Amino acid sequence: TQAAQQLRTLFELFQKHPERMPLRFQERAARTSLQQGVGEYLAGMTDRFCRDQYQAMVHLGQESAAEW
Repeated sequence: TQAAQQLRTLFELFQKHPERMPLRFQERAARTSLQQGVGEYLAGMTDRFCRDQYQAMVHLGQESAAEW
């Protein structure tokens, strides 16, 4: 449940602020759709990386996401 909520929060965050995703996923979103670019970025994350990105982006207010 917690992991699903974190993914949902990150998905919504990147939908509102796609410039915070790594550049290659911003470019992918421009070629396909924003939902696809965000989804591909999140789908490629390991559980640990997702948890770390959630902490960095949501709780610590980091301005840009890390590349994987």
